[in-house]
Amino acid sequence: MTKTLKIEHQTSYSYGAELAYAVLQLRLTPVKIMGQVIEDWQCHIHGGKEEFNFTDQNGNIVKLITSEPDTKVIEIKASGTVKVNDTNGVAGEIACSTPTWLFKNQTPLTDLGNLSGDFTNNCAGDIGSIGWLHSLSAQIKDKVHYKIAETETNSSALQAVQKGLGVCQDHTHIFIGCCRSVGIPSRYVSGYLLLDDVEHQTAMHAWAEAFVPSLGWVGFDVSNGVSPDTKYVRIAQGRDYKDVAPVKGSIFGGLEELMSVNLIVQQQ
Repeated sequence: MTKTLKIEHQTSYSYGAELAYAVLQLRLTPVKIMGQVIEDWQCHIHGGKEEFNFTDQNGNIVKLITSEPDTKVIEIKASGTVKVNDTNGVAGEIACSTPTWLFKNQTPLTDLGNLSGDFTNNCAGDIGSIGWLHSLSAQIKDKVHYKIAETETNSSALQAVQKGLGVCQDHTHIFIGCCRSVGIPSRYVSGYLLLDDVEHQTAMHAWAEAFVPSLGWVGFDVSNGVSPDTKYVRIAQGRDYKDVAPVKGSIFGGLEELMSVNLIVQQQ
């Protein structure tokens, strides 16, 4: 099965005063991987300009932009079409300089401490097997209910577990933390998800990948209880959300900031 997805993702930052200077990294460009072919993709900047682009240690395409003099608005629009084939969640290998073993290391956003056992001790199957990983995903979905506005982008997996509430970012961090607690390399993936009967969305999606020696990297969308299929477009991967944040950097001046997002994901 194949789907062609069209994406329009606009993020606007408005400031109460003119900016002195801003430098931002954008991770909003998909890469060609098994099951994903980029037919066209553009990234337009209003109120700023692209200085250069590079591929980071995790294989992500990064654009470095700076603000135009005295601007009060920076608008970023990423758009294009991507053809996606169903690979049953298997991403295989992705060229990057980060060794697989590094994804066994916890970060402050993924470390659950002793609470990881509340999930891993109840999983069925051999540790690290596909069945065990699906069981882990189901455990997390059952114990940490999906609810927006309960956590922030800097909230940790531990905080989400303690609340028993979170969104896809939290589910992904929890899954990664549990996998790493038993020695399974696992990483965070950001991207887009085609929703049923809903084109307009408010944010990108997130899911986890675990390394299975016989298959390579395999994806698990805990929030939806499935592995990624033709509804998913992959953008970036890393140790946790901080490695894949779509926009991050430094702003000087401008006083208060107001952000707005307009995201449309549709099937062509």
